[in-house]
Amino acid sequence: MSLLLGRPDEACERVSLTEEKMDIVDAQVHLNRFGIEGGIAAMNALGISAVLVDEYDGTEGERFRPYDLLPGDIPRPIWPMAKAASLRYPDRLAYLMRVDYREPDLDTILQVERHSIGARALRVCALFPSEYEPFAKGAFRPVFEAAAVHNIPLFVNTMQIENIDPYIEEFCNSPIVLDHCGVATTHEKFEHTLRLARYPNLSLKWAHAPFVFNERTYPFSDMNAKLRQVVDAFGAERVMWASDASEINTGHSWAEMLFYIKDNPVLSPDEKKWILGRTARKVLRWPAP
Repeated sequence: MSLLLGRPDEACERVSLTEEKMDIVDAQVHLNRFGIEGGIAAMNALGISAVLVDEYDGTEGERFRPYDLLPGDIPRPIWPMAKAASLRYPDRLAYLMRVDYREPDLDTILQVERHSIGARALRVCALFPSEYEPFAKGAFRPVFEAAAVHNIPLFVNTMQIENIDPYIEEFCNSPIVLDHCGVATTHEKFEHTLRLARYPNLSLKWAHAPFVFNERTYPFSDMNAKLRQVVDAFGAERVMWASDASEINTGHSWAEMLFYIKDNPVLSPDEKKWILGRTARKVLRWPAP
């Protein structure tokens, strides 16, 4: 149960004593790291209704596994386990599709995947040094365009948050989500992330926050001021929570990543309902069963 809880008895007791069942949607879990049934068991224990699966098995150079390799040394991410999971539990598990900005057959992939029962979003990353300049120069535009054409939400995980404005401005009618708190690792990046709230099509995924803001000890109360600023800027209806669960070597349990939001004193009960579920439902167009 180490995947679940740092203090199993305490966290399970909290779940069992919950008076009102909240519709909780975790907007990013690397479910392949510990299996479909293990994930479902953890969700049941924590009271999580649904999970958006991001199939990820570590990095290999500047590539995210699993992937196929295309001509030109272009990785094509694949998600076989995530698709199988969504077929087994269609009401509880869906998945996002990682794509490389150089993918030559993106339109074909989306034409096929848009009809899959569990496909809910795209995800593109600009995290490696070789991707910084292409992202700044607009080379990621085909992914934003494809998401707009196929009317599918796009998650963007980038170390170059200061260069994302032109993409959002051009595709201002498409749902876009900033991953991992905008990766706002400096004061300047965080301030820029807050300013991005002016775009109404943009949401923010509050995930990986203890690492982004270098907060290591549960309940991560030193982050509360930043969380409050984000919610005040975007509105709770444009902030979604994700645990990023299964990265078990970080020392943070799935329960801790949930309960520091669920028990957070700076959020109102209604804000918690939006952040922990309603926002993801709305952006992903994923109605509760």
